[in-house]
Amino acid sequence: MARTHKRMEPRDQVIVVQATRSQRATIDQAGLLVGKRRSDFILGALVRAAKELLPDRVSLHLDPESIDRFVALLDEPPPPTDALRNLLTRSAPWE
Repeated sequence: MARTHKRMEPRDQVIVVQATRSQRATIDQAGLLVGKRRSDFILGALVRAAKELLPDRVSLHLDPESIDRFVALLDEPPPPTDALRNLLTRSAPWE
């Protein structure tokens, strides 16, 4: 079976992190458990943590005219469609 490789950006940026001996040992142990090198394990964990945090903290910057339009859309949402009604009346997959 042929393996497909995701085209990745070149890793040309350096991030330096200092850790205690026990922190490094814990990271190494976890990396071994999932079959990743230390740097790959650390980078993956850092990116996941950042992606979890960002959606709650991202700011929306609009000019005054766009803000007025945005607020108007919130105040007067379009009427629901059949697809939306269907979605809202369906049971969730975990129920």
